[in-house]
Amino acid sequence: MREPVGLYVYGDVEIFLRRPGQPDETLQRRKNLVLYSAYDLLAKAAGGQQLVNGMYLAYSNDAVPADVVPPERRASWYSTTGSVAPLGFVRVPLIGEPSYASTDATRYLNNRVSFTAISDGRVCVPVSGNELTDGVSKFYGAALIWLGATYAQDVLFSAVNFKDATGADYYLKIPNGQVGVRWFLSFYPSAAIGSSSE
Repeated sequence: MREPVGLYVYGDVEIFLRRPGQPDETLQRRKNLVLYSAYDLLAKAAGGQQLVNGMYLAYSNDAVPADVVPPERRASWYSTTGSVAPLGFVRVPLIGEPSYASTDATRYLNNRVSFTAISDGRVCVPVSGNELTDGVSKFYGAALIWLGATYAQDVLFSAVNFKDATGADYYLKIPNGQVGVRWFLSFYPSAAIGSSSE
């Protein structure tokens, strides 16, 4: 009988700045945290439901204390703690369709899907003094999500903080420019780790 094979999910994130008529400028690359709710989405995606289709881009209109943003969080964190001034977030759809690639068709290593979104979008749960504002708002993190009909139905797949002990910085919302995220997820079976291709 064949041994069960575990599924590993690995993610990394590229944060970039997009200006009209210029190439995208990479700001930093980060590892993401795959959340427990991702496994709900994977199960539903296998049945053709709740495919990843958007992102949250989270910002502050003031300083963001390091302990305010927990790495492990649910969508409800954004609509409660994450939307109380000075914090806010934009809920944005993906740009185009996700792209797929694989580096090894025989061992199924590094089957990779990538998603892209930028900071265009509406502010969810606006709070007075909390609007996304050029020259004021600083992006501090993001989440890869399934967008429901309303934010109350959203489900997070993974999340990332731009600034922590090893992060580079927050990123200011500038006029005529957008902060963007390219999110890469790689899937591979546990049986393939350390095995031979023969």
